[in-house]
Amino acid sequence: MSNHSLSGGSAKPIPAPPHNRAKRPVDPEGKMPAVSSVFMGNESLLVQCAESWLSRGGTIAKVITRNGDIKKWAADKGIPTLTPDTDIASGLADTPYDWLFSVANLDLIPDPVLATAKRGAINFHDGPLPRYAGLNAPVWALLAGETEFGITWHTITPGIDKGDIITQEMFAIAQGDTALTLNTKCYEAAIRGFGRVIDGIMADKLPLTAQDMTARSYFSRDKRPAAAARLDFTLPAETLAAMVRALDHGTYWNPLSLAKIEAAGRVYMVTEAVVEQGHDAAAPGTVLDIRADQIVVATGEDALVLKAMRHSDGRPVEVVTFAQVGDVLPSPDTGDIAALNDLGQKLAPADSFWRARLADMQPARLALADDKPSGEILSQQIPVPEGLSGDTLLAALAGFASRLAESDSCTLAFQSPDIAALTPAGYANTWVPLTLKAG
Repeated sequence: MSNHSLSGGSAKPIPAPPHNRAKRPVDPEGKMPAVSSVFMGNESLLVQCAESWLSRGGTIAKVITRNGDIKKWAADKGIPTLTPDTDIASGLADTPYDWLFSVANLDLIPDPVLATAKRGAINFHDGPLPRYAGLNAPVWALLAGETEFGITWHTITPGIDKGDIITQEMFAIAQGDTALTLNTKCYEAAIRGFGRVIDGIMADKLPLTAQDMTARSYFSRDKRPAAAARLDFTLPAETLAAMVRALDHGTYWNPLSLAKIEAAGRVYMVTEAVVEQGHDAAAPGTVLDIRADQIVVATGEDALVLKAMRHSDGRPVEVVTFAQVGDVLPSPDTGDIAALNDLGQKLAPADSFWRARLADMQPARLALADDKPSGEILSQQIPVPEGLSGDTLLAALAGFASRLAESDSCTLAFQSPDIAALTPAGYANTWVPLTLKAG
């Protein structure tokens, strides 16, 4: 991603990007030197594209990434690396190169960095521009019921995803496509598309098409599915199944949410659902059948079979015990929807911050405790002397936990009344990781 943008339409060849029309230099003997580049991104797609670039005679001056596997690949190729969290412009100041390629990169690229590329900067976008600008485009397309999707390679210009389109590839969305399978199609199309980008660069003639901004839609990083993706059983089963598929990222990182239901006062995650026709008589939400770890629920049209459910703490639902045949599972009312939408708006801006803190947790190990997912969280009231401040108690607890961990650093699950009151039970953590260091 960059603080600049992309576009779509019929292609018209022009010699070079409008922001930098410099031609490839020719040496005194008339030979065309190799085209140099810098690649920036944090996913395996970068390696695939970089390998294609090298195989076509291009060179890579540096790679900008925080991904360990990409750093190792670059080291094996003898390519220096930078991390996005450093002063990239300074790191590139002594590196003359032609093109900056932003590939599966979610970091905004500052103008001083873009200025280091002699001929221009090009970005990969996992959606068809201008209709699906922004982040998580495959998810929003599935939620919208699209039957066709695509990817775009575009120049980086002022405004996010507003640059001219170099190449765009469209493909059909299959009936059972999930976020995972649609992302896989984007991955494959991106590699093919980058081959066409290389063709244009090597021929010194990139086909550029300005975007029609009247057709533009933009999806921000903090946008979340309505009502925290809670299923509304008054809707048709196919609509609900599409929501479940749209939020199914398989075992990969889920940037948004999972589909949810409420039952018996608890929240359960749903990662798979299929439509079962012929159940239109029962009221929406009625439990029609229970099949071990699956549950069949009436909807506004047909029935929905909920599979691969999980408790809110991530444990799989092995046997459905939270409902019986004939029960009616609630759908969110207007008050629920408003409250859950408000919760999403409050929590989304800090989501990436807390995900990083959770990933870096160093939990203290307690005697006789294990980390099996079937374990239960118990509360223990501990009497303390009167007059001690909260900070003093926290410091004492931290020292105790550090001693158990045999480390000068450990992470506690910290809960306060303010945190607990922020979220309805089951929709978000009621605690945050608090890492404490001795000394």
